[in-house]
Amino acid sequence: MNTDSNENARGDVDGDWDVVDSVSDMGITSDEQENETSKLPTYGKRKPITLGHSAKVIPIRNLLTDLNLGPEDMQISPRGNPGEETSKEQQLHPATNASKAVSALEQGIRHIGFQSNPEFLPKSMQIALGNRFTLSRVHRFREDSELAFSHPLPYFFSGSFMFPATLRAVTKGRSLRDIAESMTPSTLRGYKLCAVKGRPWPAMLPSSSPNDEVKGMVVFGMLDSQRKAIHAFENGMFDLRRVNVEIELQDGSKMTHEAGIYVWNQSESLLVPPEQKQWSPSSLMQSQWFLSNITLARAEEEQL
Repeated sequence: MNTDSNENARGDVDGDWDVVDSVSDMGITSDEQENETSKLPTYGKRKPITLGHSAKVIPIRNLLTDLNLGPEDMQISPRGNPGEETSKEQQLHPATNASKAVSALEQGIRHIGFQSNPEFLPKSMQIALGNRFTLSRVHRFREDSELAFSHPLPYFFSGSFMFPATLRAVTKGRSLRDIAESMTPSTLRGYKLCAVKGRPWPAMLPSSSPNDEVKGMVVFGMLDSQRKAIHAFENGMFDLRRVNVEIELQDGSKMTHEAGIYVWNQSESLLVPPEQKQWSPSSLMQSQWFLSNITLARAEEEQL
């Protein structure tokens, strides 16, 4: 990631963590830089961030009505437990529920297109892939966020942040277990996922085909500090949008839920068309970038 650009190009990036109110509100945008699109910033180094080049920053906060976040030092414990609604059933039918958990994990692994040995997946990722929430739990995620004075909108990720360990390494703020237990497989329709030339991570952008869809993970309970960290991490290469994603609930039914996503805003010449190469989680896991970031969460990973 280029950190030598003019610091003034950052604008009000630290205050731009809020989520746009509609799909048309694109969030952070940048002027086209035809002569510099090939200079792709190195992704994800946690150093002082610039938006790169002569990016024009539009504070997302200015697009919203004021949101009272309450006292910064106020701490409110989240209510409830992700597993409390089914704990009694699990005690009565442990074998049946264990089988359901394995089935949900297998479905989750297929969902994201992971084709290697599932044992190679970090434990935190296995937890996230096996999660299926009840409708009441989904509603309680929102209530918990509001009680903690955080924005309730979840985020949908289809690349590096699908993995709880990388999200933990980059954003801090929440434990690895907490992040993993707040994620579940999800589908975004009308978008496509492309590999980025020379990079291990993919890019997501709208598709002209209504049949295209992106498989990924939705994460609930995002802290405001996490949103700021992710916003800085994207380095002006992606725009924040609000979309609808599909989630499978614990009873097998499907529901639609709003989520924030980051959409590629650079030249498509930097991408590899899906028909030429399909991006896969396995390729990311083999990269030095992934290995370096997951190492930061190794201690927590070993305790799961």
